[in-house]
Amino acid sequence: MTMQNTDKQDVKVKLNTKISNGDETDTYEIVTSGTTFTKGNALYLQYTEEDDNGKTYTTLKFKEADALLMRSGVVKMRQVFSLSEVTNGHYESIYGTMATQTRTKLISHLWDEKKREGKFLFDYELFMQGNLLGQYEMVITYKEVT
Repeated sequence: MTMQNTDKQDVKVKLNTKISNGDETDTYEIVTSGTTFTKGNALYLQYTEEDDNGKTYTTLKFKEADALLMRSGVVKMRQVFSLSEVTNGHYESIYGTMATQTRTKLISHLWDEKKREGKFLFDYELFMQGNLLGQYEMVITYKEVT
């Protein structure tokens, strides 16, 4: 991506997640608004998810082949993505804090200058307290709002 300014840009965000565990597959889609900006050589995407329980504020920091996903609000979590590595994080809910591990198989960012839209691709296994929760495929698309 060649966006070099640090000015925040309003974007429309669509998050698609597919979770596979054995024979079961669940899919989720969230459409919301957010902002992007660059700081140093990192690209940031911030957006808010809202459901019946309240709001969750999400920040994605993407830097080359690594990413950090931080959530606060109703859901508190920190998840690190680093290609071909197992990374540690945590998930906090009303039931307490649990350790997570992420084994990232794919991490990518695509930017279409003409359409002014981008796409983050993640493919990873998520473990909680040492137990495999599933294989996750997460696609986050965002398009600049003019």
